[in-house]
Amino acid sequence: MDQSRRTEPYTLEQLQQKYSLSISRAADVMDRFGGDRALIDKIMKRRHQNQGDGHRKAIQPAAIDP
Repeated sequence: MDQSRRTEPYTLEQLQQKYSLSISRAADVMDRFGGDRALIDKIMKRRHQNQGDGHRKAIQPAAIDP
């Protein structure tokens, strides 16, 4: 892979293919990180390592004040 391709921002389709994300999840990642390829790769690598150990943390719903 040439250097210029590595520095281009991700597209939604690229994120979906590389990390097996839904459209909505890929859009969330794009919104949060602006398509920054290096940052997304770093975060997603960490995410995949955490999921691979079998110790997933349950997502707790936000507390709602009555």
